[in-house]
Order: sequence, then C-alpha cells, then structure tokens
Amino acid sequence: QQELERIATDTAFNGRNLLDGSFSGTQFHIGAFAFQTVQVDIGNVRNAAIGTQQLTTRFGGGAINAAVEAAATNVLAGTVTIDGVFGTETLNVAAGDSASRVAELTNRASEATGVTANAITYARIQNFASGTGNPDTMSFDLTGTGTATISATVVDADLSGLTDAINAESGSTGVSATLNVAGDTVTLYNASGENILIEDVEYGDGGTTSEFIGLQSDGLTASGPAQDMDDGDAAFIVGGTVIFDSSRAYAVTSNVAALFAAGSNTSTLQSVDTVDISSQRGANDAISIIEGALARVAETRAGLGAVQNRLQATISNLENVAENVGNARSRIRDADFARETAELTRAQILQQAGISVLSQANALPQQVLALLQ
Repeated sequence: QQELERIATDTAFNGRNLLDGSFSGTQFHIGAFAFQTVQVDIGNVRNAAIGTQQLTTRFGGGAINAAVEAAATNVLAGTVTIDGVFGTETLNVAAGDSASRVAELTNRASEATGVTANAITYARIQNFASGTGNPDTMSFDLTGTGTATISATVVDADLSGLTDAINAESGSTGVSATLNVAGDTVTLYNASGENILIEDVEYGDGGTTSEFIGLQSDGLTASGPAQDMDDGDAAFIVGGTVIFDSSRAYAVTSNVAALFAAGSNTSTLQSVDTVDISSQRGANDAISIIEGALARVAETRAGLGAVQNRLQATISNLENVAENVGNARSRIRDADFARETAELTRAQILQQAGISVLSQANALPQQVLALLQ
C-alpha cells in the first residue's frame, strides 16, 4: 500500500504530477487554428481512488442468506438487471435459485456489463441443549453441492465431534465446518455459494434442541433470526451471498425481494487503502480489490495508448501536409529543372540547325561567283 501510494504521488514529468488525479483535462494544441486540440486525462490511481466497485445482496430477515424452515430458499422467480460500464443486461432468476446460480448468470453476462460476481454461503449451528440424556447424538442429512448423512456424539454441548463428522463428508457435500474457541458453535461454509440444506434432524434424546442461523458474507454477522431445530423437523436451508465486482461504478435493480432491497442498488468503492488481511473475508476482499485496481490501471494504460496513437496519427498527417505544401510552393516559385533543361536543349538544336542552313545558303552565291571568274 505504501509503495503504490508513493508511485502515484511522486510520478511526475516536467514538474507535472501524472498519477495523482491532477493531470486531468490537459489539452495539447495540434492544429494551425484555435481550439484544434487533443485532450488527455490520466485518472487518479492513488490507493483511495482505485479498487473494486462492490455490491452484495441485501441482509436481514427475508433475505436469501437468512435461515428458513423449508427445503427451498425464499427466492421467488423474477429478474435482476445489471447496469454496468459496458451496458445493461437482465438476468432471469428462477424460484429457489441459489446465490451460486445468480453469480453464474452474472458472469455469463460480464462481457456485456463489465460486472462479475462471486457467491459464498455461511451458516451456523448453535445453542445445542441436551435433554435428559448426556452424552447425546445428533444426525441429519447435509446438502451443499452434494448430500451426505452426518451423525455425531455430543458431550456437554461440545460440538467438536459434529465438526469432524461434517468435515469428513466435505468432499461429498462441499460444506466445511469450523469450531469456535468455546467448542459450542459450528460454522458451516460453502465456497461456491450453494445453498446449505439440513434435513431430517434427529437427536438421541427427543428433548434435545439446537438452532440454525444464516450468516452474512463475513461469516460472523447473523442474517435474520435463528430457527429452532427440534427432533423430527424436516428441513432448514440457508442461501448464500452474491458479491458483485467491477472496476467501474454500476447499479443493480431487481424485483426479487430476497436478493435486493427495493429500488436501485448502487456499488460502492472498496479501495486499496482499506485492504485488511487479518480475517478470511478481508483476505478474500483483498483479492477482489487488487484485481479491480489492476483493471483500473490497465484501463488507464489503454487510454494513454489510444491518445498516443491519436497524437502519432496527427503528427504523421501534419508531416504529410507540410510536405505537400512544400511541393506546391516549389512548383509555384521554383524552376522545373528537367523541363527547362529540355527547353534549352531544344533551343540549342534549333539554333544549330539554323546556323547549318544559313551556312549552306551563303555557300551558293560564292559558287556562282567562282564560275563567273
């Protein structure tokens, strides 16, 4: 961060800073008359000005990443419209679609919008309370990208065994688990943004309960209320969060209430100076931010290359004009050496021919006088 800021601040030419945003609206005069100019703009590439424009699906009760006591998310069929730097595209979302599906549709349209997306899903099992039996057992069917049956023994609300059981099947389900320091809370994680579905919950003791809650994309903050998972409950599901990214500002609108709040949702800049890799979410964001910053620098370089080509074309054209003007002036003011040489040679030939004829004509009277003598 310090070196990027130093480069952006100190890069200068002829006393003019180039990369700090002050070299904007500069005009180069290229014509013979007033206002015949080319304007050059070099954007601000300081840490606070470059990064990724980011927008996430909304939080709170009723959102896709809130836990629902059902086998499908609360996403209804509708549309998501992305108005990006390249253009506008409308995505058709089906009922129950996952965050992963929305991200996939967004990426398919990225060439038309300039907006890409990632999806991530977090959920948490918490507040495990045994009934009369201790130790107790907990089992359920877990579905992410695939399905597996999870079964574990729980002693004194210690969920380490449950965490190990979930991770043992992560290759099948695509769902990983981490245990908190106290050992009484399990955080579930799906890196691709697929829904996390728990079905057919069973405990060894019928009086045992636990809670299932959806989390925001930081993996810590709750999204919506927790759902009580009692013995024999059928299904609970949490959807993921869609994270949109672009190097330029954009807006997303949708009539799918579980994805976005009503109205237009505009992106906000996550700049390089906010990079913080002290957490997993921060590290993930850092990658997106740096990619956005690289894209912005690439756009700046492309813009400079385009202006350079314009100036080079103008220089070539002006050189051609100058050469043509010089040729025209020479035709008007200077002698045509080849033509004048030809005319001189012609005149000399005519002169010599005339002298020859005159000589012959003068010779005839001399011959007649010679005969008379």
